[in-house]
Amino acid sequence: MSDDSTPSSPSRGVIALHSNSEQDWEPILHSSNQVVLYNPKSHALSISRFSNNLSVQNNACPFCKRALPEGFEHDPSEHDDFEEADPIHQTRKPDYFRLLSIANESISGPPPLTDHGDSEQAGESSKAFPPNTMAEGYFKRFFQEEYKLGMGANGSVFLCQHMLDGNSLGHFAVKKIAVGESHSYLLNILREVRLLERLHHSNIITYHHAWLETCQFSSFGPRVPTLHVLMQWAEGGSLDDFIDIRLGRGSPHVHINPFGTYSTSPDPATSTAPPDKPVSRTSSSEFLSPNTDVHSRSARIRAFRAFQRAPLEEKERMRRETLATNAGGRRAPSLKAVHLLSADEVKSLFRDVVEGLNFLHTRSILHLDLKPGNVLLTWDEGSLIPRAMLSDFGTSRDTIASSSIRSGNTGTLEYSSPESLPFPQTGVLYEINSKSDMWSLGMILHKLLFFRLPYRYAADGDRDNNLSGKQAAEMQNRLGEAEKFERLEEEVQNYPGFKANPDLVTAFETRRLSRNFLLLLEVLELWQQTALLTTFLYSPLEELDPEVKELIDQETWRQYTSLELIASENLTSLATMEANGSVLTNKYSEGLPGARYYGGAEYIDKLELLCQRRALAAFNLDPEKWGVNVQPYSGSTANFAAMTALIQPHDRLMGLRLSDGGHITHGHYTSVKRKLNVSSIYFESYPYTVNPETNTVDYDSLASQAKIFRPRLIICGASAYPRDWNYSMIREVADNVGAWVMADIAHVSGLIAAQELNDPFEYCDVVTTTTHKTLRGPRAGLIFFRKSHPRAPDLEKRINEAVSPTCQNGPHNHTIAAVATTLLQVSRPEWRAYARQVMMNAQALAEALQAYGYKFLTDGTDTHLIIWDLRPQNLTGSKVQALCDLLGLAINKTAVPGDTSAVSPHGIRLGTSALTSRDMKEEDIRVVASFLHRAVELAVLLQKEAGNKLLRDFVRVATHQEGSNQGYVQVKQLHQEVRVFAMKWPLPGVDVTKLKEPAGYYELS
Repeated sequence: MSDDSTPSSPSRGVIALHSNSEQDWEPILHSSNQVVLYNPKSHALSISRFSNNLSVQNNACPFCKRALPEGFEHDPSEHDDFEEADPIHQTRKPDYFRLLSIANESISGPPPLTDHGDSEQAGESSKAFPPNTMAEGYFKRFFQEEYKLGMGANGSVFLCQHMLDGNSLGHFAVKKIAVGESHSYLLNILREVRLLERLHHSNIITYHHAWLETCQFSSFGPRVPTLHVLMQWAEGGSLDDFIDIRLGRGSPHVHINPFGTYSTSPDPATSTAPPDKPVSRTSSSEFLSPNTDVHSRSARIRAFRAFQRAPLEEKERMRRETLATNAGGRRAPSLKAVHLLSADEVKSLFRDVVEGLNFLHTRSILHLDLKPGNVLLTWDEGSLIPRAMLSDFGTSRDTIASSSIRSGNTGTLEYSSPESLPFPQTGVLYEINSKSDMWSLGMILHKLLFFRLPYRYAADGDRDNNLSGKQAAEMQNRLGEAEKFERLEEEVQNYPGFKANPDLVTAFETRRLSRNFLLLLEVLELWQQTALLTTFLYSPLEELDPEVKELIDQETWRQYTSLELIASENLTSLATMEANGSVLTNKYSEGLPGARYYGGAEYIDKLELLCQRRALAAFNLDPEKWGVNVQPYSGSTANFAAMTALIQPHDRLMGLRLSDGGHITHGHYTSVKRKLNVSSIYFESYPYTVNPETNTVDYDSLASQAKIFRPRLIICGASAYPRDWNYSMIREVADNVGAWVMADIAHVSGLIAAQELNDPFEYCDVVTTTTHKTLRGPRAGLIFFRKSHPRAPDLEKRINEAVSPTCQNGPHNHTIAAVATTLLQVSRPEWRAYARQVMMNAQALAEALQAYGYKFLTDGTDTHLIIWDLRPQNLTGSKVQALCDLLGLAINKTAVPGDTSAVSPHGIRLGTSALTSRDMKEEDIRVVASFLHRAVELAVLLQKEAGNKLLRDFVRVATHQEGSNQGYVQVKQLHQEVRVFAMKWPLPGVDVTKLKEPAGYYELS
């Protein structure tokens, strides 16, 4: 069928003569001067030429006269001579370029080696990929590279002619992406290609084919596997180029222009203009006459095209003519410095972008890098406004097919929506949706309308109206790229949205632009308003609430630079704090495991059951005999819930008197019968006491009082009692009067778990505890109970219902997780060593202070705490506590036997749990004891300098220099010594090497 006997060089080895039946061949491309046939059996090609007057008619092959196969593409948008009198029209089969690839693969021998530095194949196979995956020689045989159109993050794009048998079949863009030996990178790039292969729309750039062959990018580099992506060439450049020409500050990449003449390449060394076609010279007078309306569409399109094909030196002259004054000092009369787009241009270009984006979104595809640089333009025949097409889908996501988590920020910063950016400090990336593209669409409209963006630090952004252009440029130049990027990111994050004003409306009317454009800008950014409603949910504390963050920093600094001696406090672990600050705080789980009121509690159930098992294991309890409720918010809640389960309102209970070391939740009331707690409001209480001689619990007195009072419940436990308890004696007293026994071991539970104190579980019916004292966990409560009790077979049910719904409801799941983590630590072998050290440190503290002559209740301690009686020094605990706060010694006042006021008692309570958590041993505790001794001596001096016993005057002389008083000077000196000593020790859960004294932290001056 072919008259050609020798194929031309661009397709060497591909064109085949044939003698088979015509039925063995099928047409795959028709143009106005040639036809390409393909043999599916031999994979050979046949090309025949014919005169231009043999045109494609009636959908039949002009050579063989057979009907064209169904699905043939007629693609006039891809030829570049559509303004000539006789343009080259072509139709081709949809898989035309794939069939060329198959034909290329069928060649037995490799193509000849190219000159050194060419980007085409040299016949060398890649070691990274199997030979059958490489289409070596495809580019050389079918394309002729002209020059580079541009370069992006993933590769370079070249303008190429598709050549067959010496004939040009149109211009295409070929993106070359070096993939090296990375299969994963290749697959990632192919995602874009596969995505676009199924997208066919007039407002989306067309991708035709992709293949892999080796390529040499430089004279000194090796040949590397390179993905070649063949796509439609947009001869109009990008929307950015279009706007730049209007601004008179640049031009798109120079290329073959629509008039068929050759323009100068940006790099003359790479120009491929044939020598027989002269470079055109264009002047402004060629496309604008003195009477031309420069704002008309025809004038603008002619100016754009003339500018495209003008030589470089001519472009410079045209810019000067447009923007600068002439030699006579007058601006060119027929041109303005900046020609903003007309209403028709804005409407047409924006409509194209919207149509393309809508096509993507209806197919569940997000673009995610929508910007003018990724909007390419082509000139349709007869149109004075270019057609816009979306391109560069390297960051796009198929929201249906893709489930991958974002691993990096996508898109260009100034066109990105705030919620698509990584959040400051954390860098966390959150899932995004079509609203991000809608935000970018609004920014493109802003650029079309105003030729700028609403950001000061964007490349085309607003400038400070108070600054001249020169001043603004100088300000920008003073900033480094990193700082400008940070400021732009902050602007994007905090952009409030577009709002029209009366001046802008007037300006639009002058430009004959509809107010609807302004409304559209506002509406587009309403897409973002819903995101703004939740943006703060992802902001770190420092960004969202710096006031709270500052207070936390100050408290952290206080804990680091002071000594914690409050017996009811401790320093919890990093793991416990992490669990306590987890997403578990989001979940509401009213009820018990397996019987929740709310759904979605599968993992919460597992967590709570885990915490229960660990609680029983920590205290060596048999789960067949004992149960535990881990939901109480605190020790006080746990106590009241346990009382509610055991006795009825107005039943009688007995607990240790508050001034003797008891707790307020054990039925405390004042001497005037003022009931301060629910335990005395809802129940009738009567306190038992300590022996006035030994200051230990008087069990004999308790027994005799119980026989008279007949309580239904006896509580053993205390908050300021330094000795261990005799649980067996209390059990005996309770049995004699038919009472329940409840142990509140909140202060000593960590020591009991370490088996360093008597075991209450052997004798008690119910045991409650907090988790944040010697257990060193979060702030919560636990209730242990006997599962089987002769007096109450349903005790477990009564305890659980008393907790919820009687006393509280939804448990704090994040705290339960932190309790579970704490109990895991308690079960480790190291825990017993810690508990023993706590007790040894407490004994060392008591002995050291006794050596200074001070008095302590019970003359010592069995636990972690001591009670210091200050009556011999004629001091109140409130004054010593106030002074120690100034010194960096955290203690608390407490009542001693005989005190009638809890506000101004005569004792202080000291504990060693927190100091032990900072790794202090006995010798370190003796240093702390010396600080406390000096503090009490200083308190005596300050009280004398104050001249009375009022607390406010005491604090005044401690914080201000008055006359020749020495107290204030000594306070400052001792505070500094305490601070230096405290900063020697680690602080659990905190990297102290990164701590800095926060602004506003109180210091004595």
